[in-house]
Amino acid sequence: MFKKILEYGYNAAMIFIFAFANLLLLTSLLFLINVSISVLHLPISFIVAVIEVYFLRKTNIKDISISVIFIIFIVLISLLLCGRIFDNSYDGNSYHKEAIGYLKEGWNPIYETAEAFAKKKSLASSQAIWLNSYPKATWFYGASVYKITGNIETAKSFNLIMLFIVFFIVAYLINRFYKKKLLALTMAILTISFPIMCQQFLSLYLDGFLGFCLLLVLIYMYLLLKNDNSKELFFIMGSLLIIIINVKYTG
Repeated sequence: MFKKILEYGYNAAMIFIFAFANLLLLTSLLFLINVSISVLHLPISFIVAVIEVYFLRKTNIKDISISVIFIIFIVLISLLLCGRIFDNSYDGNSYHKEAIGYLKEGWNPIYETAEAFAKKKSLASSQAIWLNSYPKATWFYGASVYKITGNIETAKSFNLIMLFIVFFIVAYLINRFYKKKLLALTMAILTISFPIMCQQFLSLYLDGFLGFCLLLVLIYMYLLLKNDNSKELFFIMGSLLIIIINVKYTG
């Protein structure tokens, strides 16, 4: 039973990682043909991610369905908590929310600057220098969520979701290779106790998120080197690189 729960959690984690990478690719491609972020961006990315996990993990319909319920539950809990807790960080309430708000309202950063969009929409534009130049992965996610929920505080849910994702990945992999339940749970709990994330998981700061992405990149880089014929590991690694490169320049 323990092994099965970890497997459901691991599949759920893969769905989120693939969905996040899909969202970045979809949003960027649609920006090229001048299509702004809509309520459909995230659901489409999620559905494609479920299909990807189904074929890559070679799971059955029942198991993938439970994993889908798993990740939906995690996302809903994260949205509920984040939506009710105000982000009181300086960066969160300055350029992060400004960027997310602009993207939600139709800003296309490929074809117009933040200043031009703000002027067109009669919006304030105090943080445009950062909006124009910074990578936008978490902003794309945040704007997509904000578009659906109508609550900008839910945009920071990526941090809380990432805690669950890392927990299940670490616990699943350790239990898979070492067959030790206590070690798997202990290491997973210690990993998500990463001090930076513990401070930032209810804000729009992204340093903790970046740190977890880096950890996962290192884990899967090692696994890929040990088994370079694995399509599953190749796609996971590719998705993680898409995410980390677009989170922050240090990625």
